[in-house]
Amino acid sequence: MAGDEPQRRDGRTRDTRQRIEAVALELFATQGVGQTSLQEIADRVGLTKTALYYHFRSKSELVRSVVGDAVEELTTFLTRAEHDQEDPGRILEGFFDLCYRHRDVLRALIFDPTAMAHLAHTDLMPRPTHHAVQLLAGPDPTPEQQIRAFMAIQGLSRCATMLTDVDPDELRTISVAVARETLTGAAQPSSTG
Repeated sequence: MAGDEPQRRDGRTRDTRQRIEAVALELFATQGVGQTSLQEIADRVGLTKTALYYHFRSKSELVRSVVGDAVEELTTFLTRAEHDQEDPGRILEGFFDLCYRHRDVLRALIFDPTAMAHLAHTDLMPRPTHHAVQLLAGPDPTPEQQIRAFMAIQGLSRCATMLTDVDPDELRTISVAVARETLTGAAQPSSTG
């Protein structure tokens, strides 16, 4: 089976694919996708480049794999929110939490435009954003409702991803409150929690 890898001499199991993804994400987030070579990833994992190609046929496949988990989690959350008819506040909170959890992936994509080139033939990144906008704007939205929903979700995502110097709880509380204000056009009561 693909998931059954041999054990190392020290008794620990190996999951080479996950180790490659973890090292790739670390390097993509710190130095950019375009500046990270497959050889560098292979060296850090302790593989030959040929062995790395056994797991990922190209850099694009590796980038899609690293990004794929975050996108899948966002997509699952939004599908469940749609099915359960979640209110906009809960959608904003959940979207923030997922963006915050996957901030390294999102930051790697934001800081390095070449990363998006590796995703060019997929709709991995736009799909969750458009789905969230549809849920927040409602059925038959006006242009203003669409714009407010788009600005709310994009602003929320950027705050969760980029503001590393703000306390996480404070960041979540304020970001969600401002996203709600953007969405509705009205100031929301401040909450501490």
